[in-house]
Amino acid sequence: MLVSLAAAAQEIKELRDTLREAVVTAEALKARPAGLTRVDLHQTRQMVTAMGESDVIKYIQTLPGISSGVEGTTSFYVRGGNLGNNVVTLDGVRLYGYGHLLGITTVFPSNIVDNVDFNVGGFDAESSNLLASHIKVSTKEGNFNNVEAEGSISNFIISGYASAPIIKEKLAITASARISPVNLEYNMFESLLEKNNAMFEDVEGSVYDLFAKVSYKPAKNHFISGSVFYSKDDFGYGDYDNGSFDNLGWNNFVANLQWKYSLLNDRLRISASASYNDYSSNQRQEKELEGVYNELIIKSLIKETAATVVADGVLTNNGLLTAKIGARYNGSEFNPGSSRVYGEESSMADINKTKNSLTTIFGQLRYGRDRWHLMAAARYNIFRGDKNGADYKVSKPEISVSGGLMITDWMKLEATYDRLEQFYHTLEGIPLGWSVDMIVPSNGKVEPENSSQIYAGLAFSFNNHTFSIGGYTKDLDNIIYFEKASEFFSSAASRWSDFIQTGKGSSYGIETLYEKRGERLNYKIAYTYSKTDRTFDGVNRGETFLAKYDRPHVLNVTGDYVFRRNERNEMGVNLQFTYQSGNMETVKSGTYIAHLPGWEYDIEVDWYSGKINNYRMPAYTRLDIGWWGTFYGKRLTHTVKAGIYNVFNRHNHFSLYYDNDERDWKQVYLFPIMPSLSYTISF
Repeated sequence: MLVSLAAAAQEIKELRDTLREAVVTAEALKARPAGLTRVDLHQTRQMVTAMGESDVIKYIQTLPGISSGVEGTTSFYVRGGNLGNNVVTLDGVRLYGYGHLLGITTVFPSNIVDNVDFNVGGFDAESSNLLASHIKVSTKEGNFNNVEAEGSISNFIISGYASAPIIKEKLAITASARISPVNLEYNMFESLLEKNNAMFEDVEGSVYDLFAKVSYKPAKNHFISGSVFYSKDDFGYGDYDNGSFDNLGWNNFVANLQWKYSLLNDRLRISASASYNDYSSNQRQEKELEGVYNELIIKSLIKETAATVVADGVLTNNGLLTAKIGARYNGSEFNPGSSRVYGEESSMADINKTKNSLTTIFGQLRYGRDRWHLMAAARYNIFRGDKNGADYKVSKPEISVSGGLMITDWMKLEATYDRLEQFYHTLEGIPLGWSVDMIVPSNGKVEPENSSQIYAGLAFSFNNHTFSIGGYTKDLDNIIYFEKASEFFSSAASRWSDFIQTGKGSSYGIETLYEKRGERLNYKIAYTYSKTDRTFDGVNRGETFLAKYDRPHVLNVTGDYVFRRNERNEMGVNLQFTYQSGNMETVKSGTYIAHLPGWEYDIEVDWYSGKINNYRMPAYTRLDIGWWGTFYGKRLTHTVKAGIYNVFNRHNHFSLYYDNDERDWKQVYLFPIMPSLSYTISF
């Protein structure tokens, strides 16, 4: 359990930017591609979170077709896919570790974000190496005319942001920095923790992220940018009195160079990018056993260089037919689960190192008339890697199709189809959703994962009200089951390929979304019914079982109301309610009485049936409420945000463990009722 005051940094916009359209028209319904959601950044900044920090993924977790992972984290599961089947990109570069503080918030700050697209079906040509979803985060170009700055302080996050022109209308620079004093916070409130439910003790932490971007407009039709992003998490906890200490850490470093050029009156656009990506995660455990010091280190590394060239344009004079073609090359070096053990004097630093490449050629056509549109995208992937020291090569095609038909001015039929391949795989540890989960490449023994998904539904628009209902079905093949997930922090991680099972999965569901938008009152109700299962020949006797994050019922209700708005200030309240069926866990099936020769009494022995995911945890429910106020001065804008996370103090499930002393399963929860408070100043 964690008790603390939390707060958030949130981006401030001028009053005119906070006004929203009161009417969602049929024209907007016509233009909206099936399977794509443009994330409402205004709503993400008003949401109450455990950390108090604005978080686009927390907003995405409230959409239909999505189920959350462990309590309070950014882990999410989309239409029956695994956690690693989702991709998060920052300006087109994949973020392998997108979670801060064990996944409780995201690594990219909200004040650098320009827009976010969330795609779950009908993927565009540039989306690849995924099976479930793509979160595209695009950063701001920078302010080419004026200086703007923002600072925010809270218990969990201290942040600063600035953007300014170096040469007006030509050259601009943007910078952001955040740091979290989480270890000081945790230790300050440690006395308030219930010992049996505390996740950690003797906490040490170093958590921060940095972002810088230079944008240049050398000519009217040219745009060049270079950016650098770095995030660090180093989180330790232990009991020094008993001679034990555990450390978790992960780092991201991304350098990205982009060029965009438009010509023929913007009928043709050409873009190119080159990037370098360095990601590492590590786990270290120190223990003193019978006077002997032992240390185990498990480390995983990914180094990746990428280059992309894309051309897209309008093919017809009436603008109805557009096309896109391009190519991407990724060269990567993986070193998953390299380990070092002191006390046994062994080292396996490079045992799993492999070099890989993924080349993707893609194309896309989109045709749209007044009442209907159709998009088709195709990708051809060539993956090269290592298979037991020999060259491994595989070629895989992909296709995505989406379409929409306006049946009436207020009703639209839409559908998507996707046949996808994924060449990188995530071995999920316990609890799921932490950024230390290990990522491995295809290698012959682990073939590329693939999925086939169909969605069809109806969308309705009535003035400022919209409603959609649809159903999906998904089949997955070559998906991963890591047999040693419960022993993830052990030398088994260095021999990960020996404990891999591949199999099949299926999922189907019905998704509904009702949304009302206005100048003052906005609310959204999302409900999903679904079922997700897995089948592996060597697991559960080959019988099909429910996936760990099969949650049949997921309901999310969000709303915000602006009760004051004028030239001097603006105030509002918001709430979020979520209900989710409990996830599946594997627990003992019962006990039986045994008699041992020579013993005076019978003993009770635990009995395990061997069934995987044989127990559904209690349902997850939570209510959050918040208040925010923005106050406009002549030069400065002040924003205060206060909230209460988990109003009813529900002890929702975080993880489950077996107490050998008491011979009973115990549930660990992380977040009780939590107040949050933040203050932001901007100009």
